[in-house]
Amino acid sequence: MTTDGLSGNRSGLSGTSLNKHKPDWWKVLIETAAFTPTAKAIVDAIDLKIGSSGYSIWRVGLTHDLVKRKSEWADQKENCNYWSCWEAASLSDAQAIERHFISKGMKGGTGGNLSSSKTTYVYVF
Repeated sequence: MTTDGLSGNRSGLSGTSLNKHKPDWWKVLIETAAFTPTAKAIVDAIDLKIGSSGYSIWRVGLTHDLVKRKSEWADQKENCNYWSCWEAASLSDAQAIERHFISKGMKGGTGGNLSSSKTTYVYVF
């Protein structure tokens, strides 16, 4: 086999093609490494909150209005007794946190009508 002379990669093997063979923990490591310090603190707080109860019994979401959103969930007969929320540093941080926990099995969905010019909160219950 030959190398490309620049990076030492063997011909036909790029970093991209090798990434598909990385274990699942690698993806989680890369995702969490990309969090800002504030987002990482929120992720850690949520992980501490849920403990060993499992992700699937929790819901994660984003909102600009905590009171209104919690009321909407309560009106849908959702149990909000274990509601906790955190102020995100940015909408993109909040969305990254939400995606992270949905990928781990939490209920929720990405989307909604959110603005990057308003304070965004991450909530879990």
